Amino acid sequence: MLIDCNLVHADFSEYNLLYLNKKIWIIDVSQSVEKDHPFSFEFLKRDIYNINNFYKKLGVNIFKF
Repeated sequence: MLIDCNLVHADFSEYNLLYLNKKIWIIDVSQSVEKDHPFSFEFLKRDIYNINNFYKKLGVNIFKF
């Protein structure tokens, strides 16, 4: 979203991912903010933290920052 649309989800979790026809779809983007929003970087960090926590619990190697 950030690269293609210049948006940060701002409320990202495993519940916002759908898998259909071998593609991943991101849903519930109504609260997204543009990347130049004053808190976009904080929202992005929180989004990464949320999704990493979900996959870490499943034993998936995650991106660490």
